[in-house]
Amino acid sequence: MSNKGLFSLACFTTLLTGLNAGFFYTWSFTITGSLDLIDPAAAIEAMRSINANIRSGWFALIFFGAPLALFITTVFALSQRSNVVLWLAALLLMATTVIVTTRLHVPMNDALAAADTSDLASLWRDYSSRWTLWNHLRTLTSTLAFLIAIIATARSLRQ
Repeated sequence: MSNKGLFSLACFTTLLTGLNAGFFYTWSFTITGSLDLIDPAAAIEAMRSINANIRSGWFALIFFGAPLALFITTVFALSQRSNVVLWLAALLLMATTVIVTTRLHVPMNDALAAADTSDLASLWRDYSSRWTLWNHLRTLTSTLAFLIAIIATARSLRQ
């Protein structure tokens, strides 16, 4: 792949990584906080609806596309010895985002979908606080991956 091709791939990868970071940022600082302000029954119903609806092609493009693009960019950067450490760091951070999602958030979402709704206030409080705390980690890891991708892409212009 030419330097120009690697730069184009880097730009696309950075875009997907930024969209991923923005997605988790929005959850951390807008959506879950907003759900906490409404009646727990409505918040639980809204979250159940979101969790059922989110598994779409658009979500998959960003959620799975960013780490895949980071992997591909890292491989091509390795072949050209171009910012490999930066791309690898971004890839590892994004992999952490995926692991937190699959190991923590998906099981929490599944448990919420199946939960007994006898004590809605307690159920929502426990779910929301734990879910949001771990989402802050996803926000941090994906945002750092985005920042590193920006730096690697900018550095590739000088090579």
